[in-house]
Parts: sequence; C-alpha cells; structure tokens
Amino acid sequence: IQSIELDDGTKCWGYGSSQYVKNSVKNVEDYYMKKFGRQLPSKATTPTKSGYRPELDASRELNPDESSYFHQLIGILRWIVELGRVDIFTEVSMLSSCLALPREGHLEQVFNVFAYLKKHHNALMIFDPREPGIDFDAHFPDQDWSYSTMGKMDMKEEIPPGMPTPHGQPFVIRAYVDSDHAGDQ
Repeated sequence: IQSIELDDGTKCWGYGSSQYVKNSVKNVEDYYMKKFGRQLPSKATTPTKSGYRPELDASRELNPDESSYFHQLIGILRWIVELGRVDIFTEVSMLSSCLALPREGHLEQVFNVFAYLKKHHNALMIFDPREPGIDFDAHFPDQDWSYSTMGKMDMKEEIPPGMPTPHGQPFVIRAYVDSDHAGDQ
C-alpha cells in the first residue's frame, strides 16, 4: 500500500502486488525453461491470445505431471487476482474452468498470462476518494423493452397473491451498465 497524489492534488491510496508478480514470473520462467526448454511468449500484449476460447480447445490432454503444474499455476494466478490484479480476472476464471481436464492449449495460455504479467507487473489499484461526475438528472433515451430476442414480451408484472399492498411514492431506479447485453447501443 502506498500514498498516491492524483493530477489534481487529491491524495489517495494505491495497492499493488508488483513484488509477488515479479517473483512468480521469475519462478515460472526458471521452471518453464528447465522443464520445456522454452521461453515465455515475448509479445503478450493481452493476458490471453485474441479470440481464444478455452472451452473449444481440442489440443492434447496434459499428462498427470503437466496437469499438476497447470493446477499450481492457476493457484498462483488466482492469488495474484486476490492481490488486486483485476485486469486478469476474466482470463484466470476462464482457464480455471478447465482444471478438470487441462489441455496443452490451456497451459500455453497460462504461460501467456505470465508473459503479460512480466510486462505489466507494476499495475496499481487506486482508491480514488473523489465523487464521480455523474449527471443524475440526465435524460437517457427511452428503449422499447417490450421486444426482445425471444419475441414480443408482455411486460405487465403482476403482484403475486398474498403480497402486501405497496405503500409510498413510486420511484425510478437508474443503473449505469457498461455492456451491450440488453441491446442498447
């Protein structure tokens, strides 16, 4: 944990795991070179290769020793995520789902994650105390939620029997979501 000063002079805390990440990468490199006679990928700009889908990997199944090593590496990566490296959370989670039957391609992607961490070991999580600049009075475009990919939907929600009658004023809930899962652009 360290004290950080932002561009506008605001003081805040920053949390990083650089030393643990560097030591982990060094241990992986030493063992990887000794065991496989290879280096970590040199051009790892992202944690996994673009478009990689571990559930579709049909490469060779790992032998018991390789599988055990894969499990150890996933454990190290999970701990790195716990230490604040949320930038690799999705990739580690996807590769963790392959623990029951790890394949050579999965192991290669784990090494790619370590190569990425080698280049980006100094990441910090900053705890910014400032209030976000959200305009809560902004008018968002109305969406037609009566239609979905399943077809026309009857959007009337009925109160189940036996429920108490609602009291008080109605209210609006706004959610700010950074995704396109609901079809908004």
